[in-house]
Order: sequence, then structure tokens, then C-alpha cells
Amino acid sequence: EHSQEIDSLKHTLSEYLREKESFEKNIYILKDDLQKEESKNIDRELALEKEVNELNNIVFKRNQSAQTIHMLTKPQVFYNHATRQALGFQNPRYLKKILIEKMEGNKSIQ
Repeated sequence: EHSQEIDSLKHTLSEYLREKESFEKNIYILKDDLQKEESKNIDRELALEKEVNELNNIVFKRNQSAQTIHMLTKPQVFYNHATRQALGFQNPRYLKKILIEKMEGNKSIQ
């Protein structure tokens, strides 16, 4: 009777030990996978940081080029000497006033 109980306990203990070994193997595998994944993520992060720095340099250089080009271009002339008239937008209030006077038939505008 005691011997059967002892055998049963030995059997149960051996099953628990096998299960423990299996869990330890799984833990080892998972830790290894985690380390590999972390290493890949660090590599990706470094590559992305490098790419961001390169893109920032490109943007900075383009802005510098645009600023230099803007500084080197000829100033725009807003006065046309041939017609003795400034170039640009007309005053909308003035245009509205003329339009109203034309519609009313005012002859003062030529």
C-alpha cells in the first residue's frame, strides 16, 4: 500500500520535473528571441535616426539654397516707367466707385 503510494508520488514528481524542464527550455528560447528582437529594433532605430538626420540636412540645404537664390535674384520692379504707372493690384474701393459711377451714367469719368 505504501509502496504504491510512493511509486505514484515518484511518478508525479518525475512528471513535474519534466514539465519544469520544458518550461525552462521555453523560457530560454523566449529570452533568446526577445534579445534578438531587441537587437533588430535597436538597429532599426539607429537606421531611422540616421535617415532622419540625412533628411534634415537635405531640408536645411534646400532652405539655404532657396534663401541664397532669393538673395541673388534681381529686385522686382513695381513701377513701369514706360506707362508711368505702378504695377500691382488696383484699389478695390476705387474700382467699385468707378463701376457705380459708370452704371449711374456719370460722364465725369473718361
